[in-house]
Amino acid sequence: MIRHVPILMAILTVGAVWHAGGMQFGLDALPERTWPALRFGEPWNGWATPVVSRDVLDQMLAASGEPHRWEGSGLWLGTPAIDVQPGQEPEFYERVRASGDGSYDLGQLGWTFVAVDAL
Repeated sequence: MIRHVPILMAILTVGAVWHAGGMQFGLDALPERTWPALRFGEPWNGWATPVVSRDVLDQMLAASGEPHRWEGSGLWLGTPAIDVQPGQEPEFYERVRASGDGSYDLGQLGWTFVAVDAL
């Protein structure tokens, strides 16, 4: 069973970065799926901001169905899948960059993530 955990209760603050020991996150639009977070950044508008590995980011994007393409360590997001008409190619316009340690701060996306506690 998965239960949502209030972000401020679920994580421990250390300096300007929120660290999460063994925490998971989910995408509000896909409540049945969760992925591991390396840590959490500061909440954005009340939503979690997971920091993840490239593999986790790739898995999450595949599950979401959102158009994207990789260029080296950078990721380009495309037109939201819901807006792409049959036979139309998405436009790639939003770049997500890796941090110096190779992780990806998903706060860059502005998506609605939730911290979850897998029981």
